Amino acid sequence: MQGRRQMRGRSAGRRKVLAGILLTPIAAAIEAFAQASARVPIVGVIRASAFDPDDPSRPILQQAFREAGYEDGRTVKIDQRYAAGRLEAMPQIAASLVDQRVDIILTANEPALRAAKQATSTIPIVFMAWDYDPLASGLIESLSRPGGNVTGVSMLQTQLLEKRLEILKEALPGTRRVLAFWDSFSRNQLAALPPAARSLGLELRPVEIGSITDLGNLLRATKRTGDAGMFLFSPIIYANRTQVAAEALKVGLPSMFPEEWYVRPGGLLSYGPDIGEVMHRVAYMVDRILKGASPGALPVEQVSKFRMAVNLKTAKAIGVKIPESVLFRADEVIR
Repeated sequence: MQGRRQMRGRSAGRRKVLAGILLTPIAAAIEAFAQASARVPIVGVIRASAFDPDDPSRPILQQAFREAGYEDGRTVKIDQRYAAGRLEAMPQIAASLVDQRVDIILTANEPALRAAKQATSTIPIVFMAWDYDPLASGLIESLSRPGGNVTGVSMLQTQLLEKRLEILKEALPGTRRVLAFWDSFSRNQLAALPPAARSLGLELRPVEIGSITDLGNLLRATKRTGDAGMFLFSPIIYANRTQVAAEALKVGLPSMFPEEWYVRPGGLLSYGPDIGEVMHRVAYMVDRILKGASPGALPVEQVSKFRMAVNLKTAKAIGVKIPESVLFRADEVIR
């Protein structure tokens, strides 16, 4: 009897060992599946400028993601890469994001979008077309069905040039000549500017910014009585927005800028897309794609909300009076 009990004990022990051996790969598979399921999606962002800790667009993008249900660093990783103004760095940055196997690539300018499209035809790309027309540039098939692995939001910057000139002329009726400050990133806008200036009876003088550090000398050398300035959108000009606004104020050049982020530190006027709306639409597209939508079937959206800002402190400092008709339409007035 005792022998039979010992044999049953040994059999039960062998069954436990065998069950453990059989269950080990199943447990490992379950753990691996759980880890894969818990993987945080990575959104790679290609930025043309250098890293700017005070960039006001970064918290707006993070807030838009939060409202879409994604917390940066917890439920999504937003990996921002910076080209520091070097166009030639875009392909390398795009390739590194592909090597990292990011889930989506966000681009903010035409060179970045071209680099991303060249680097991958499978990873979804969501663009923010700040300074170019994606359809006219041949980067999408149509607005309703962009095709391939690309979709995004058009900022209509080139289409806004005439509106900016209209506001500038209304705010400064004595303006005869407009100095259009541009660099290598803003060629598309510069090319679209002359017809808008002619339609308003304004003389246009393009002024290329070779170096931000020499901007003060450039402004002093080009400004004449009756001139106004228009700074075209550029990542480099944007990254140096405080200095640019300060230099324009120093020489007394009344200027129009693309966004209120130039006006708050001393620029006179701005008119441009509502960046909050843009970022929310981008976050919406990212959410749709992460949930299985094909980017090529998501219609490209065009910004529909715009903001105007006026700095009356600057107006007083440079001796100009902004008409009430302009102030009435402004979304932000700095007094």
